[in-house]
Amino acid sequence: MTKMLLKTERIKALRGLIAVLTLLVSVLALTSCSLIPESLLPREQTESYSPLQEYQIPVTRGTIKSSLSFVGNLRYNQSSTMTWKTDGVIDKVYVKVGDTVKKGDILAELAPDSLSSNILLAEKNMIEQQEKLEDVRESEAARMQAYVTLNEKENALVQAKLAQEALYYPRATREEMEIAWDKYALAHLNFNYAKQDYDFIVSMNYPWEGSEPERWRNGRKINGGDIRSGRERKFEDYVNTYNELVSTYENYVWTAGRPTDTEYAVAQGNVAVAQMEYDKALEDYLSYNNMPREKDVQSVALSLNSAESVYNSRFILAPFDGVVTSVDAVESYYVKRGAEALRVDDLSRIYVPLSIPELDISSLSYENAVTIKVDAIKNKTYHGHLYSISDASTLSENTTAFSALVLIDDPDDTLWAGLTAEVSLDVHEKNDALLIPDSAITYTDGNPHVTVVKGSERLTKEISIGMFSNGVTEVISGNLQEGDLLAMPSISADVLTALGLDPSEYLSRESRH
Repeated sequence: MTKMLLKTERIKALRGLIAVLTLLVSVLALTSCSLIPESLLPREQTESYSPLQEYQIPVTRGTIKSSLSFVGNLRYNQSSTMTWKTDGVIDKVYVKVGDTVKKGDILAELAPDSLSSNILLAEKNMIEQQEKLEDVRESEAARMQAYVTLNEKENALVQAKLAQEALYYPRATREEMEIAWDKYALAHLNFNYAKQDYDFIVSMNYPWEGSEPERWRNGRKINGGDIRSGRERKFEDYVNTYNELVSTYENYVWTAGRPTDTEYAVAQGNVAVAQMEYDKALEDYLSYNNMPREKDVQSVALSLNSAESVYNSRFILAPFDGVVTSVDAVESYYVKRGAEALRVDDLSRIYVPLSIPELDISSLSYENAVTIKVDAIKNKTYHGHLYSISDASTLSENTTAFSALVLIDDPDDTLWAGLTAEVSLDVHEKNDALLIPDSAITYTDGNPHVTVVKGSERLTKEISIGMFSNGVTEVISGNLQEGDLLAMPSISADVLTALGLDPSEYLSRESRH
């Protein structure tokens, strides 16, 4: 019985303690007090723990851009770290950091007396192979010239034989012979007329030289008023028609006749000379058949390249045009094969290599505007353009992506290869869009809403949203007007600037910082 009484008393005391604790929690809730020190609250909680703070920001109109952001490390157009190809003592270093070099320049070399014997013999072998290759190339050029000459002589022989063969066929058709006869007959008629005119001038005792008045005083107009005068002119016509008569007669005789023995002999002689010249050209061309074959030429070139490679192992050569960015070679130091010597970079272009996910690749084109921010360079934005996109994708960690290069259009001396850069590519742009801050949007069952302030009245409106970028969202429907005030718990200076508003009008000095 005593134990049961003690148990009952304990239950009553426990119930009293619970009631006191419940009362204490209610009082704390009503007074908005916290038993946790503010210094121990998380940063996010202390910054937003201001239930009475509210911003009223107007709806604006402006331009919104949708962009994609990627991170990459800067890369020069070309970079090469050169190493020694053989052991030896460094004899000369010809460059220093910052020097501009051309492809093939000797940047450093090893002392000859510190090299192995095979490298020293490589120089002799290289000279021998160069001379041998030159002889082969000269022989090849001579053979090609002999081939051209052979073709010329062969064509000349064919033409000489055709000319000889033509002598055994009629020189002209019947129609061509009739035409030749007609030309001769016409020339004979013209000659007779000219002869009659000249004989008449002689019979009239015309002077050798005369003038128009003299001809009219003689009472006769010659040749229908021809302005020429005097026996000399008529004699010229007489001689010209005679020459034409002879020419047409000879042409007719040749057309209708047969070759003479002389013509046969000349044709035969031409064939003999052409045959002799062709035979000589053929003999000259065939003399090159013993020259090295193509595979022999390739063998010589391969041997030369091998000798040059061994010989050049004592040198550090510039692989391309660029700037020396690092020098590890020190004169008089002994180095082993593979030791780093110098680094050359082509600073003419600076790229940002990117990996573009397959879902974003269709949104990009070479016309996309690109902005670049480098982590190590504060308050500076660079501009560029999409330089290249790979045609084939790669698979990395179960993600399909395409390699791309962004070229920086306005580089400066502060950019170095390896620096981390954030690249933003604008993919869409819309003008005269209705814009609100992201922080003005609340969601109920997944539907976006905003709170519109009109005096003391607050209206909750459901909206439809479009593009969003940098803390700003486009409203595409929802009965909002430009200038409507929206209530929101927070806002930043960057978002206000993006909305086209002056941050100083909406934020205190402390909140702007």
